[in-house]
Amino acid sequence: MFNKSKPKGEEKTEEIFKEVFFDNLCFDEFFEPISETVDVRESVDGIRETLDQLLYRLDRDYTEPKISWETFLEAFTKRGKLRPGEQLIFGPPLRSKEEMIAETQR
Repeated sequence: MFNKSKPKGEEKTEEIFKEVFFDNLCFDEFFEPISETVDVRESVDGIRETLDQLLYRLDRDYTEPKISWETFLEAFTKRGKLRPGEQLIFGPPLRSKEEMIAETQR
């Protein structure tokens, strides 16, 4: 969805317009019916957030017109954003698929 939101001729750009990306997410045939009902994040305090709530928070807190994929992913962390000096590290999961599924079913 992120790459689909890039303007033609700018496929290699690192940032896209936040409004276009969020609109594409909100009106996507997969995400639209579940955006207000399925939790996509749980905070450090145990507060759950739907995709709709997460996008609203990100739109409110991140005021730049363009957004990068990394900045978008930060919104899904337990704190909702990274602290100074922290970074996202992408790699193999630290737990098995079965452990992750069991955790989500609790």
